[in-house]
Amino acid sequence: MFIDRERELGFLEELYREERAHLVVIYGRRRVGKTWLVRRFLEGKRGVYFHALRQPLEVELERLAEALSKALSKYVKADWDSVAEALAEAGKFVLAVDEFTYWVEEEPGVLASLQQLWDVVSARSPLFLILLSSTASLVEKSLSYGGGLFGRRTAQLRLGPFPPYVVKDLLPYCAEDLAVAYAVTNGIPHYLSLFDPKAPLKRNLERLFSKWGPFMKRRRTYSVLKYGSPTSI
Repeated sequence: MFIDRERELGFLEELYREERAHLVVIYGRRRVGKTWLVRRFLEGKRGVYFHALRQPLEVELERLAEALSKALSKYVKADWDSVAEALAEAGKFVLAVDEFTYWVEEEPGVLASLQQLWDVVSARSPLFLILLSSTASLVEKSLSYGGGLFGRRTAQLRLGPFPPYVVKDLLPYCAEDLAVAYAVTNGIPHYLSLFDPKAPLKRNLERLFSKWGPFMKRRRTYSVLKYGSPTSI
């Protein structure tokens, strides 16, 4: 089910239809649906979704080169120049790098490599480069003056939690129970997806906040309305 990201998806599709290169930055807190949005956007398109890891950059380059080799059906050497050349020759192609700021944390100088890659490829091919991150401060630093990607982005999206009205499309509850479900999840898509829509609110809360549930560490933080009176979870 794809809910409440139609505008963002439509925006990406509109950019993609343009015959030019784009560098799109998508950021927002964890579990807010960045990966979900990009994977949906990639459906039916030539491209690669690549999730960066916190490990030496030479290892990451090997992983990236291998992924591109498979997608492009040609050998891509594990260095930035070869990656750039392969992308420049690829034509219309989407490269989505999730949590690219892991690379920045591992080696800040990677921003210069990404800048050079973008400058080389964008001048020759309509690459659609998407950089995703859960660390807003590093994204803003990377895009600011002197940050390596300054002046390169062509668009950006900052994803936030679902608005309250979206919960009614996910859970078949009364207004009061929907308010409780939204309050304990803060409208975060991943947390809302953990609810079983076939089970009553009470049963869902008992499971999610149980000793073995995913919300166990938040037991002391939240209170919900139960039968009209405050009750600690």
